[in-house]
Amino acid sequence: MANPDFIALLEPVIKGLKIYHRYAVSGLDYIPRKGRAIIVVNHSLATYDILMLIHSIYDQTGRLPRPLVDRLIGHIPMLSTITHELGCITGSPENAQQLLAEEQLIVVAPGGMAEAIRPHTQRYQTKWQDRKGFVRLAVNTNSPIILAFCPDSDNLYKVYDTKITRFMYRYLRLPMIIARGLGPTILPRPVKLKHFISEPIIPKQSKDQKADIAQLHETTCNRAYELMQQASKLNSYQKTSSPSS
Repeated sequence: MANPDFIALLEPVIKGLKIYHRYAVSGLDYIPRKGRAIIVVNHSLATYDILMLIHSIYDQTGRLPRPLVDRLIGHIPMLSTITHELGCITGSPENAQQLLAEEQLIVVAPGGMAEAIRPHTQRYQTKWQDRKGFVRLAVNTNSPIILAFCPDSDNLYKVYDTKITRFMYRYLRLPMIIARGLGPTILPRPVKLKHFISEPIIPKQSKDQKADIAQLHETTCNRAYELMQQASKLNSYQKTSSPSS
């Protein structure tokens, strides 16, 4: 469970980030006030955009979604402590099923590390094509999937495509990246961030579970692509239409 004292301590930082990025959310009404759901997000290098989404959901509904995190985080001393205090839990089918059985909200980033370390030439794309664990979970637990995308989180840093990055991830599963933020620094760029939340996608229940999983995966990936493109186009339109642009 999350530590309320730690969350209260971290809240000013999250609010500061929201101000820095002029953060907003569209579609919060799609988050259920009770009952289980799988909130599926895109994974940026910065990652803290997911924290801002969770904070907004908590502020709006009083519900604190539980993020599923990579097993690697459990082996990083300081980071493992922080994620534990925030209520994060190792991303395994057993842990996820337990939380959903308790009618909780969980947050899943199917693209994982591979999506987080994408080069800037692959912005606004997901790496879910071979990731079916989250839809299998939805079918097995009869849980709705709710997409939440923040396209411009890919613009917080410029991530370079290097041989060392590809080698380290392919063979060692380590995030060895070269990136820069504001100017030549590691400070994140002050881009405006906005999450776009979709209507729930309800899994089909039939006797052919394999077919149900395949269909839900296709539906979710297609909806994710549409949502990302719509959000990206809207962001671009707002930027070019701004009086200050």
